[in-house]
Amino acid sequence: MPETRYISQGNVEILLIDLSHMIDYVEVESIVSQAVKLAQINSGAGALLTLLDLTGIKINKEVRSSLKSLSKNNGRYAKVTAFVGLKSFWKLLFTSIFRIRGKKNHKVFISRTEAVKWLQTW
Repeated sequence: MPETRYISQGNVEILLIDLSHMIDYVEVESIVSQAVKLAQINSGAGALLTLLDLTGIKINKEVRSSLKSLSKNNGRYAKVTAFVGLKSFWKLLFTSIFRIRGKKNHKVFISRTEAVKWLQTW
């Protein structure tokens, strides 16, 4: 079930934005808005660890728009962001964009477990 919440991994708090297997794309904007509110309430500038799970979701116009909004509104709070569940094309595209822009604090992973381990290193 798509949701936004904090998860604790050891002594690390991670904002999980779980859009996995979402079929009602109208709901994406609501979940992203909730993530923005949580980040603004609970995080100082540059302190937020984020895990964005896009497993099984079709990245369409609504999803792209919501992700841009998330980036714009949570950018000053984010320290690092891990992406999970991207299909081959999107994984390659995101990875390339991060490299070109020199974003070492953004990374695409195959599994949540790998992503969480990486987030814990920050």
